[in-house]
Amino acid sequence: MRKKSRPARGSKLEHKVDEGRAWLRQNGGVAGQVASDQIGLVEGVGTSLYDAGKGIVQLADGVQSLTNPLEWAANPDANVARLKSGGQTVATLGKIANLAQPTSWITDPKGNAQLAGALWHSAATSFEKDPAKFIGNAAGTVGTMFIPGADASGRSPAFRRIRGWPYRPLGASSTLA
Repeated sequence: MRKKSRPARGSKLEHKVDEGRAWLRQNGGVAGQVASDQIGLVEGVGTSLYDAGKGIVQLADGVQSLTNPLEWAANPDANVARLKSGGQTVATLGKIANLAQPTSWITDPKGNAQLAGALWHSAATSFEKDPAKFIGNAAGTVGTMFIPGADASGRSPAFRRIRGWPYRPLGASSTLA
């Protein structure tokens, strides 16, 4: 008999919050719509900051594992996977940064157009689904740029996979890596 997979942590709470917000939008008139949007904004910022904090902890744990000789002796395959994942993260961040470089568009116009299109589609889908949460998440993400290490480690698909946590971008319909 197969075990049922457990829902992601927080998904029950997030589902209840979304149900409450939907009820406010439908039954609360203008005040309900405003309250629903304010809750979505706060939820987006909170989720973004939580992910940044979690990313810092995961980054520190990964660094600790990579610098521990006992970890290398006991689990060398996992450390090799961590190094590969870190390299993939750097490559992905480099591709995103290259979108702002005109020479990159000359050398790889198709790849850059595909990446830019995927980023745009993800953002547009998230915004269409819930504008208030999207704006809150964007504000929180920009805010995490002032926390050293949080911007890269908390949002990077590769760093999320270092310790086996699934990558689930906030409100995004697809991943880039």
